[in-house]
Amino acid sequence: LCGVGFTMSLFIGGLAYDGVEMQASVRMGVLVGSILSATCAYVILKYGPTNMRTDLVKQQIQHKKTERKEKKLEKKRKKAQ
Repeated sequence: LCGVGFTMSLFIGGLAYDGVEMQASVRMGVLVGSILSATCAYVILKYGPTNMRTDLVKQQIQHKKTERKEKKLEKKRKKAQ
């Protein structure tokens, strides 16, 4: 998907400007923008808040385990009565 966007940016930039200098500027701008966005994405994915999601999943699993234990205890209490 990113390759398509990159290619289309170059294509549209080539159609929009006639001069060789302007087309070179468009290519350089698209290339710099792509490198900058890839670098930002890498930093966010590498150092971003990934642990927050795993902590949330751990909490949900623990909550389900607690609910199961409570249901088992409730069934035992009902049998004891």
